[in-house]
Amino acid sequence: MDTTLTQAGTLIDTILKVRFTDLELEKKCCEELLEFANHEGSTYAKAFAYTYLGDYYLAMNDSIQSGKYLTIARNFCSTKTYPELYMKTCHLLGFYYHLINDEQNAIQYYMESQSIAQELGNTYQICNAWNNIADMYEQHDDYEQANHYYLLAYKTMIEQDCKDNRLITMLEYNLSIVNGYLGKLDEMQRYLTICEQSTYESEEDKSFHKLCYQSGRCLLESFKNNAEEAINIANEILDSNLYGLDDRYLLIVCLIPIGRAAVKLKNIECAKRCIDLLSENCTINEVLLMQRFIDLKTMFAQTFAPKDELLKSYEDYYATMHNVLKAEGEVRVLGMNAKINLLEMIKEHESTLKENERLADEINLDELTGLYNRRYFNLVTQQNHLVVERFGIIMVDIDYFKQYNDTYGHVSGDFALREVSFALKKYEIPNIIPCRYGGDEFICICLNKTDEQIEDYITNVASRIKNLSIPHENSECESILTLSIGYSNLSQSLYDDFEIAIKQADKALYSAKDCGRNCFKKYSAR
Repeated sequence: MDTTLTQAGTLIDTILKVRFTDLELEKKCCEELLEFANHEGSTYAKAFAYTYLGDYYLAMNDSIQSGKYLTIARNFCSTKTYPELYMKTCHLLGFYYHLINDEQNAIQYYMESQSIAQELGNTYQICNAWNNIADMYEQHDDYEQANHYYLLAYKTMIEQDCKDNRLITMLEYNLSIVNGYLGKLDEMQRYLTICEQSTYESEEDKSFHKLCYQSGRCLLESFKNNAEEAINIANEILDSNLYGLDDRYLLIVCLIPIGRAAVKLKNIECAKRCIDLLSENCTINEVLLMQRFIDLKTMFAQTFAPKDELLKSYEDYYATMHNVLKAEGEVRVLGMNAKINLLEMIKEHESTLKENERLADEINLDELTGLYNRRYFNLVTQQNHLVVERFGIIMVDIDYFKQYNDTYGHVSGDFALREVSFALKKYEIPNIIPCRYGGDEFICICLNKTDEQIEDYITNVASRIKNLSIPHENSECESILTLSIGYSNLSQSLYDDFEIAIKQADKALYSAKDCGRNCFKKYSAR
């Protein structure tokens, strides 16, 4: 089992490492991880595999497959069990809906991912969501709103001293562009100057930075009507094959404004080079990007083409727009079909989960008391005792329980056991896990709890049993049912085997019995 877990961890690490550089390896590792998850019954591995298959198909511009896998992943995750993975899934779903022009759903998922990021203290993801929301406003030419959200993200990154230079560079580029379109050229220059001063180590990051900075410079010079300088920078970018950066989405985002600048400056050669490169990379499914590309082509025809060619350009514009809308409609229809199929899968999945929960209950719960049994106790202690800062054990024993059974019978004995179990569950707090250890003995696992928290819990449980005043005429300490309790609570540095904590709690329990019972004691080495 350890080998298979290591294999899963290796696959997850590889996926995270190569998702920007080797898409086919990302897909291969996701498929292997999914096979592992199905074989081992690992919900986390399955959710992770579906999330990054969605990521792969987003990069491949397959909106149908990406939407399907991301929606399945969302239903495997939850904010409580896998918050970081759920945050990532929501962000990718926001990007998916963004690309297919369903902006209301995009906003919903970006905001949900941001809400989880705030709970986790993940500054990068908070700002990444603001950046993508701003991008949607920019694509609709609402530069004031775009500037507001870009600035919100940028200030947060700087104030929180977030070290993700790539996102900071992207924000500086975006802020320079929207300020340029707002006519605030001094602000545009300021952000480009800040961007120029950034430093990077990897060649890929250097190329990313140079493309952003040089694209911004090109637009700044065009806004200043410095035609020669703007076209020289644009041709440098095109001659360098975008500095070797293999990022299709960034290519489109940078080339469209450069193409518009070339048209504005009436440089037909540079404008045509941009349009030809965009024609190779824009696809019909990316609705908003495609619309902006069509707008650029129409601007080109209006500026450079004779009247008959201009008329042909308008015909092409309407034909292309028709195809864009048709593609959008097809995506929505396929989305509806996928939703129906997904709901059926969810129903089947929920049925399977319920059956698995029922089987787990049969295996892990004590039939009489409803508490976890000794098997589950051993499982939880083995999984947790070395990954928490403090590990505690509480041992609970019903005083003179054999005499109680002899006097009142086993039916009453079972009733007493249930009452103690109810008290243990009633006052249960997070990370204190009560279990039936055997006979009249109960044991509780305490993860990262202070002595004060443990003693409050013990006092509440013991007081409830005493207040019930269950008769016990043959008890040698009280005429009612009472409990003796012992506990230990160790920092991780003081033990390397959870059996030590159990032995110490057992000694504390016997210390309570030696003191006349009906009390609790903490283990002491003295």
